[in-house]
Order: sequence, then C-alpha cells, then structure tokens
Amino acid sequence: METLITQGDQRCMDDFFHAALAKLREAGFREEQIETRTDTTLFSVGETILEAARKGGFGAIVMGRRGMNKSFLGGKVSYNVSRKLSDAALWLVP
Repeated sequence: METLITQGDQRCMDDFFHAALAKLREAGFREEQIETRTDTTLFSVGETILEAARKGGFGAIVMGRRGMNKSFLGGKVSYNVSRKLSDAALWLVP
C-alpha cells in the first residue's frame, strides 16, 4: 500500500512540475532561471516552504492565493505561510 501511495504522489508531483514549468517558460523564463525542489522530510507544505525560505535566504515568496477548494481569500498553505513568515515579502497571486 505504501508503494502505491508513494507512486501516486510522485505522479502528482511530476504532473504539477510539468504544468508549472510550462507556464514559467510561456512567461519568458529560461531553463537556467528555474530551480525546482521536492522535499518529503516535513509533513506540512507551509512549513516546508518556510524552511526553504530560511535556508535559502529568500527575500520573497510567491504563492498562488487559492487552495485546492478554490477559496476566495486564500488556501490553507498560503494562509499558514502568511501567518508565520518574517523577514521576507509574500506575494499572493490569483
């Protein structure tokens, strides 16, 4: 069962990265300007983003405003990041 879940998660991430990279290329970003990472060590997506920002010394984080349920004001991850982020800018885009 664990193998099936892991394989399903990997397919989901692969599909997401493929779509996200296509959008970035369409927006004019070059391949060498794009860096992707997959982190499975932390359970919380928001905590993973915050930890990457801290370790990487990021000055800004750009996130989609809407979550899985297409909430109007923000998704769970963007809400959690916005509440805990310090020393960096947060851009929430539709």
